[in-house]
Amino acid sequence: MAAGARPVSMGWRRWGIAGWLPGGAAALALVALYALAVAGLLGVAGGPGGFDPFDPYVLSILRFSLIQAGLSTLLSLALGAPLALALARRQFPGRDGLIKAMAIGFVTPVIVAVLGIVAVHGRAGWLNQGLGLIGLDGGTYLYGLPGILIAHVFFNAPLAARIFLQTLQAQPAAHWRLAAGLGMPPGAIFRLIDWPVLRREAPGIAALIFLLCFTSFATVLTLGGGPAAQTLEVAIYQALAFELDFQRALALSAVQIALCLLLTLGLSAFGTRPAEIDAPVAEIARPDRAAPATRLLDGVVFLIAAVILLPPALAILLRGLSLQGFSILADPNLLRATLGSLQVAIPAGLIALLIGFGLAWTARHARLSGHPHLARLPALIASIALVAPPFVLAAGLFAALVGKANPLALGPVLVPLVNGIMAAPFVFRLVGPALDRAGERHDRLCRGLGIRGLARLIWIDWPAIRRAVGMGLAIATAFSLGDFGVIALFGGQDFTTLPHLVYRLMGSYRLAEAGSTALVLLLLIGLLFWLLETLIAGRRHA
Repeated sequence: MAAGARPVSMGWRRWGIAGWLPGGAAALALVALYALAVAGLLGVAGGPGGFDPFDPYVLSILRFSLIQAGLSTLLSLALGAPLALALARRQFPGRDGLIKAMAIGFVTPVIVAVLGIVAVHGRAGWLNQGLGLIGLDGGTYLYGLPGILIAHVFFNAPLAARIFLQTLQAQPAAHWRLAAGLGMPPGAIFRLIDWPVLRREAPGIAALIFLLCFTSFATVLTLGGGPAAQTLEVAIYQALAFELDFQRALALSAVQIALCLLLTLGLSAFGTRPAEIDAPVAEIARPDRAAPATRLLDGVVFLIAAVILLPPALAILLRGLSLQGFSILADPNLLRATLGSLQVAIPAGLIALLIGFGLAWTARHARLSGHPHLARLPALIASIALVAPPFVLAAGLFAALVGKANPLALGPVLVPLVNGIMAAPFVFRLVGPALDRAGERHDRLCRGLGIRGLARLIWIDWPAIRRAVGMGLAIATAFSLGDFGVIALFGGQDFTTLPHLVYRLMGSYRLAEAGSTALVLLLLIGLLFWLLETLIAGRRHA
């Protein structure tokens, strides 16, 4: 018996139970929370009830959700891909800062961007004022599908351009030397070098943007303009917050989750990979830079991008610096909202880091242990947060806990918890590739020396992944700091955040004060982002 015990022990050691523990604990926690939320909603709803998926109301919401998400994705890719090509071909002062700004723009609060878009495209906005000078009237085109598309392109075109640009710049130097040696014209370079890259990355980027737009909430809530322009996410919020129709909220959530999962699984067949962390890229002189045709084309692309993206950003800055809006600085509500935002964002960032890192660690362990099929499970579990409505999770947990805890104390607990879960997929996507690269480089050495567990994490993996961890924590915290989602359910006079305060000020037509509050929010996000990334990721070296 003793002789037989040795192989069993070594088999368990090779299996590495400690490697499965972080992801397993994160997965079990997520499953338990979602199960508790569904049980809580079913309890207050009195059962699943009847639901007709072919109800005209449901079909109209589903139709609009699909149309606006599809159009937003197409427009974002149509601007993002040419913008990435133009940035890949051109060098100019401020280019690096512009590329970094496109990444930070992803965590810019939606409610802040909407404020800038309203200042430009609203009934009394810059565009209508300019048209009025020449005797034209732009009308109220902003509220409805056009406004939603403008906002989604403002957010997602830079995101698409950033990911496309990273892959375009990662092309081997030999490609450009060969193209220059053969005297390839710009059309051939695009067809043989650039287009295969764009085509390979497009499905994954399209899937991400479609999911973000399909589940859009703050943009549609503020710019939808009425019942005719509703997404499933907004309909779920209204069912919970105004109608107390828990059965309808659950049913609409099931429809949203099913459609999003079908899309995610369908596009996973393309085998696209998550975008990697920024890495220093050697500057290669592309032979198509000097061609007059590409100069003209890139200039047109930069002009279009500037017209679409710069005016809202400038409007946010100008409105935030308005002397009329500075009166909000003396308002106690601003301090209360700032403290509430920090109370939500910091715990949410830590929760996102724990979940995302745990799932990424276990995914890597599965690959290194020879179980690549099991490595896909953490990615699927992480994607649940992207497709599951946060309102259902928050409202369900509230319903399940309301009889066991003080209802007034649940909001400050549930908002950071749900926000952390919603941000976990972004941490997973950032930390996962860094962990995989560290594993590929050092796993054989660690196995040979018997370095495992916490010792391996501290001495071997941490130097290789600290930049990704710092970026992941910074993005998750900034995302939670600017989120206007679950706080819409629990926010009030006693518990509020800066995005919630901006929304309330906009609803009261106090736009100058809303602008100053939005500027405070942006400054706080920038400061917190810089602090977390610098303290954890360390100083960047060229």
